[in-house]
Amino acid sequence: MIGKVRMAIAGGIVLCMIPVALFSQSITVPTSTKNTRFYSDIFNIKRPGLSINGFDSGVDNSHGYGLKLILTLKGVDSEMDNEFQQIASTADKSIINPSTPPSGQFGLTVVNNNSNILQCRAFMALAKYILYKNGQTSASDYGTAIGSLRSAFLNNPYYFFLVDGRITSDAVKSTRSIGDYARAVDLYLVLENAYRFYGFDQHDQADSLEYINSNSSTLLTKTQKETVLSDLMGVMYEVQLNLLFHDSISGHLFEPGNRPLKQFVSIGYAALGMQHFFYVHDDTTFFYTTAACNTLLQNAFRGAGL
Repeated sequence: MIGKVRMAIAGGIVLCMIPVALFSQSITVPTSTKNTRFYSDIFNIKRPGLSINGFDSGVDNSHGYGLKLILTLKGVDSEMDNEFQQIASTADKSIINPSTPPSGQFGLTVVNNNSNILQCRAFMALAKYILYKNGQTSASDYGTAIGSLRSAFLNNPYYFFLVDGRITSDAVKSTRSIGDYARAVDLYLVLENAYRFYGFDQHDQADSLEYINSNSSTLLTKTQKETVLSDLMGVMYEVQLNLLFHDSISGHLFEPGNRPLKQFVSIGYAALGMQHFFYVHDDTTFFYTTAACNTLLQNAFRGAGL
C-alpha cells in the first residue's frame, strides 16, 4: 500500500510514494494542542496547520503530511530528502536589509526572500528540536537553529513586509510575505507547544522552565512574542485599510478583481495564526478577540467569492 503526501514550504509542492512499512519506523512527536504560552490561540485549528498537516497526519495524507512523516522519510525517500535539504539551505541564507539591497535586486525581491528564509528557519527549528528529542541530532545543532530563528524574528518588520507605515499605497505587494510570516508564526507556536509537551509530559525540567519563563533565553520572551504578533497584526491592519478605503471609496469596490482578492485571502490566512493580545496603532489600543478576527476571516472569504 502507498500514500500520497504534500508539503507547502519554501514555495514548493512535493509528491512522493510512501511504503506503509515506513510508518513502523517513525519517530515520536507531541500531540496537537492550542498554544497558551502568554497568549491563547484565537482559532481552534490544528497546529502546525498553515504549511504542514499537524504533528501527525496519520495514514490519510490526502490533505498533506505531518511532521512525523516528513522526519520519518527524511534520509529514506530521495525526493523528501532533497526538499528537506532545500529548506535547510534556504534557512542558512542571510536576511538582508531591504533599504540597501544588493546590486540588481529590488526591495520587493529582498523582502520576499527574507520572509521565505524566516519560514524556513521556523521549520528547521521545529524539525531539529523534534529530532533532538528523538536522539537524532545534537543539542548544539538544534540550538543553532532556534538561535537563527530568534534573531530573524527580532529584525525590524520592514525586513519582511514592503511597508513604511503607509502600505495602503500598494498593499497587494505584501501578500506573499504575509503568508510566509504567518507560516513562520504558526511553526514557532508549535515549537512552544513541543517544549510544553516534552517539559510537562516527560518531566524535562529545563524545557518546563523555558516554556513558562517570561524572560526565556531560548524561546521568545513575552515582550518579544508580543512584538512578533504585533508586527503581523500591523501589516494585516494596513492591508485592511487599503481594502476599505481607496480615495474615499472601498478599495474592493473601486478596483474589483485579482488584487483585492489576494489581499482578502492574505488577511484571512494570517488571522488563522493570531493569538489574543493587545495591539497598538496610532496610540489606539485594540484587543483582538475571536469576534474581531472572525470578522477579518469572514471578510476574506466573502472577498474571495467563497
